[in-house]
Amino acid sequence: MDSARHPRRDLADLDDPQVWGFWNTGLWRPWYAALWAEAAVLGNHPDAASRLERSRHAARDNPIATAIVERAAAVAAGDHDALERCASTFARLSCPYQQARTGTITAGLR
Repeated sequence: MDSARHPRRDLADLDDPQVWGFWNTGLWRPWYAALWAEAAVLGNHPDAASRLERSRHAARDNPIATAIVERAAAVAAGDHDALERCASTFARLSCPYQQARTGTITAGLR
């Protein structure tokens, strides 16, 4: 990608009130937090550990977003048992795509 024509843009900060301080954008914050953490882990971002911790707080009221954050933490730790628990959580929450994705991620860690 040509960086002059396509400058790199960082994602919005999880605690930026200019982004998340409104009722309509605040509804999306747990989902954003989950994907922000997962992307950091899968992309080997140097700030992944911090993003995981911050995302846990932001996603805490949404069980699916929380499970995505915990899956990212399990990936970061290489914890296959935790990944199996995440897959079970997604099954219990009726999230077949996330359950299958967890299996794919787990297989990739072996």
